[in-house]
Amino acid sequence: MARRKGPYSQAFKDEAVRMVLDGDRPVSHVARELDIHDTTLHNWVKAWRREHGGVAP
Repeated sequence: MARRKGPYSQAFKDEAVRMVLDGDRPVSHVARELDIHDTTLHNWVKAWRREHGGVAP
């Protein structure tokens, strides 16, 4: 199965990060649901935490 390729909108990234941080699902499950690579989503979550001091959205 081919994965979705970028570029991704900021709104898409924000929603993906919110799904990880607000829920109890691991990055890999959310990434699979959104059809993106789990490393990509992990990087977005890491960047969000770095920019916002780890505070939940």
